[in-house]
Amino acid sequence: MRKSAVLFMAFLALFPGTLFAGVGRSAVATLTQPNSARPAGLAEAYCAEAAGADSLGYNPSGLARAVAPELLVQYHGGFMGDTFLSAGYAQQAGNVGVGASVVSYNSGSVDIIDDNGVGVTAMGQRDIAYTAGVGASLPVSGLSVGAAIKLVHTQLVEEYSGQAIAGDA
Repeated sequence: MRKSAVLFMAFLALFPGTLFAGVGRSAVATLTQPNSARPAGLAEAYCAEAAGADSLGYNPSGLARAVAPELLVQYHGGFMGDTFLSAGYAQQAGNVGVGASVVSYNSGSVDIIDDNGVGVTAMGQRDIAYTAGVGASLPVSGLSVGAAIKLVHTQLVEEYSGQAIAGDA
């Protein structure tokens, strides 16, 4: 029995992806885009540096390090008609910071052929994600904790849609 447990642990150590097969491997487009210019400029290597409204998409404990009320607004338009919009707000009160954001992605129009062989134009993909979070500084110097909750809605080709609730800590 002990040998089996050791082999199982070695297998998980060598192939950790098998434990969570498929979980967290894909996301709606709104969750894969940088939510502001600062993380994008740092090639999204931003988790430990996150502070203020930027931190909602990376590390919600960074809300506790907001130095002033912050409003972030971003718009990105692609050459094929896709658009990405985001807006976020964070504010600190004592050792607690709170924040919220809305992120939207629209892939633009796509040409499809319906069941009767007729070509039609439809919206390709539309996503919207709402996030709210809180972060608090701990009495231990330099440490903070935080959590965020996200409501995500996605729609594909005006026909299929889904919703999900996710969280970060």
